[in-house]
Amino acid sequence: MSNSAIGDTNSVPAPEESAAQQAGAPKADGQANMNTTISSLGELKRKAPKVYEQMMIGIGMHIVHAMEKSQARLKRLMREQQREAMR
Repeated sequence: MSNSAIGDTNSVPAPEESAAQQAGAPKADGQANMNTTISSLGELKRKAPKVYEQMMIGIGMHIVHAMEKSQARLKRLMREQQREAMR
């Protein structure tokens, strides 16, 4: 156990929490946690808007990266073709 965990009161569940909440079941206030099941993007957006937003940013970044990679490949192929045509 590290010294920082000794005085950390956040690591001990509050006594008023039920066993279901301590086990990770969805809370009554509607907050999502690691055991929350999401069946659609609309539901994710409604239950965990921050997670939804970060997921959309990640997907967008992946698309941009894939496009940049494809453009670089196309540019390389076009240069090679021009060199071959000049011979």
